[in-house]
Amino acid sequence: MKKTLLVIVALICFSTASNSQILNGGFENWTAGLPDNWWGVLFPPYDLLTQSTSAHSGSYAVRLHIDDLGGGQPFGTPLSTGNGVVTTHPLSFVPHSVSFWYKLNSVGGDELTITALVYSGGTGSGVAVVAFPAAASYAYISTTIQYGVVPANADSIAIIVLITHPSGTTHIGSEAFIDDIGISTSTGINNLSAVNNFQILPNPANKFISIELPSIVNKTSEILITDATGRLVHSQTVYNAEKEAMIETTSFRTGIYFCTVKSGELESRKTVVIIHP
Repeated sequence: MKKTLLVIVALICFSTASNSQILNGGFENWTAGLPDNWWGVLFPPYDLLTQSTSAHSGSYAVRLHIDDLGGGQPFGTPLSTGNGVVTTHPLSFVPHSVSFWYKLNSVGGDELTITALVYSGGTGSGVAVVAFPAAASYAYISTTIQYGVVPANADSIAIIVLITHPSGTTHIGSEAFIDDIGISTSTGINNLSAVNNFQILPNPANKFISIELPSIVNKTSEILITDATGRLVHSQTVYNAEKEAMIETTSFRTGIYFCTVKSGELESRKTVVIIHP
């Protein structure tokens, strides 16, 4: 049930883009139990998302907690940009990275996953999906956003933070504190166009996908597929002049996945949707 909830939330968040930078990234302003310009599930009496005075800076941070839904079923919420209808914050520049401070009291190996999706003209153009381990005190994280082709401009960004586990099932009692989320730009933005013309067919897919690599000739390449929580679900090496990789997806759950192709120092990432009727 937990994994299904996470996939549904990810699908909602990735499918909605709005037309500045991170609003209320320090989580100092709150209304009706939620930080202004951010969204999460408030489901009393469950203790899923609360305002915390255990902040990295300022007065407040966000506390995420995995609660017991009943019968030992773990239940949590994401922290997402927006208000639940609009799920992005507006942008006036193309971001290079997302950074934040966090601490995580982990039960059973739970992790903290951050997903960021940059939109340009209403279309997703850049993505970052990374999971982080337990941290007893505040740790600083900065993760690079990967682009196929760096857009001339960006209009919005979706950021989703949630407690996850590689198995798909989190553990009751895990809690995370998040503060000071920000984005930055840099002349070093990764332009991945050299490998970006790989194709994923069909997309959406059901039983299989074919990864076509027309631009990679006589080079060894690596294909990595991760789910919406950042968990690696498939890896494969393509040797020399091979230009196609066939991947069976019947064991993948319905949802959004990210396919990364690495060739030498270059890499590119694209989104693939798996739907089992």
